[in-house]
Amino acid sequence: MQAQSVGSALPAGFELDARGYRIDRVLGQGGFAFTYLAHDTALQRPVAVKELFPDGCVRDVATLNVLPQRLSLADFQQIRQRFLEEAQLLASLSHPNIVRVFHVFEEHNTAYIVMEYLKGHTLIEWLRVKGGYLPAAEAIECVLQICDALEAVHQRGYLHRDIKPSNIIRTDDGRMVLIDFGTARQFAAGKTQMHTVILTPSYAPLEQYAASAQYDARTDLYALGATLYHLTTGMPPLPATDRAQ
Repeated sequence: MQAQSVGSALPAGFELDARGYRIDRVLGQGGFAFTYLAHDTALQRPVAVKELFPDGCVRDVATLNVLPQRLSLADFQQIRQRFLEEAQLLASLSHPNIVRVFHVFEEHNTAYIVMEYLKGHTLIEWLRVKGGYLPAAEAIECVLQICDALEAVHQRGYLHRDIKPSNIIRTDDGRMVLIDFGTARQFAAGKTQMHTVILTPSYAPLEQYAASAQYDARTDLYALGATLYHLTTGMPPLPATDRAQ
């Protein structure tokens, strides 16, 4: 059996895919994926590469394959299918305030999404740059741009389900871009639906805490309102469960 490494990123200089995406460095890591800054050697441009690496997986240090360990094979395959669906959704949404997808492929027993590299700051980072909070006019401008993005998402019958300052990037030219569609799901307004409970407490409305509930565009608008509150006060609001009590 080959030695394995838990939660290890791909090494700098490694090339993915026959087309050639050379890994430069890790940009971030969450519970489901690594995001790398990489170089597209064919088109000579920087790109962001998102590698599916859910909790419960390890990397084989010999082959660099991602292997489920504390995660069942069936669960891993389901997560990988949803990851590919995320790429398909993003590729279908051509909007200046939604991150663009260039390529998706499967390799090393997992999947990868190649996206535009957004040079700038998440709104959480931007708050630190600005001293903790934003003037109302600037905060409202940020939110209005994301409203435009959400209109495109909702018209396709999807909800983002994880809008928060860390999932919005302010590019160096002032464009707001919504990222991380890993929890996006289709919805049918007025109908009770089953959804996996995945949420960020301060930004999720009450219905998101239930596995079966009615969802519509207001689910995302609550999160956007909570984001506006955070931007203007410097603090996230109380969770919906606390406010309901």
